Amino acid sequence: MMNRRQLLGAMLALPLAGCGFRLRGSDPTTVTLPPELQLVTDDPYGSMAATLTRDLTSRSVTLVTDNAPILRISGLLESQRVLGPVVRSGVSVDQIELVTTLDYRLDGPDRSPWIPETTVQASVIYVEGATDNSNEAARIQALRSRLFTDVIAQVIPSLSLRYGQWLSQGQGR
Repeated sequence: MMNRRQLLGAMLALPLAGCGFRLRGSDPTTVTLPPELQLVTDDPYGSMAATLTRDLTSRSVTLVTDNAPILRISGLLESQRVLGPVVRSGVSVDQIELVTTLDYRLDGPDRSPWIPETTVQASVIYVEGATDNSNEAARIQALRSRLFTDVIAQVIPSLSLRYGQWLSQGQGR
């Protein structure tokens, strides 16, 4: 038999289940991007360029080699810092923050700045294991890989927002 909390939670969640709620900026139909772009990255054949190419073309942006706004992606940086010790299973271990940042900017076809350099960031805080072993190394590598994916995924929504603001200020005429 359901208790009252479960029943109340289900009754509150039911109206929202079919309402089509979406986070602001997450609807791909509201993405504002130039119809054509040049994509410039540090490694044009790397996984970052491939992911951004796929994301842009899925939003009906045509990638060209000239006479279009230039999206410049640079500065993919990973860093970590120790936040302090915590006690885990009776052992003092460090709490560590991993941070991945990426810079982008959008220049016009004439190389005039449209959107200044903007930094997107993803971070995670984890507690290191009490022992050093391959499982711990694999776990940290998986966290780094996920941060890379997360920071790349932020570029298009951020660019869309900034480009929309730039257009609304009348600068795209």
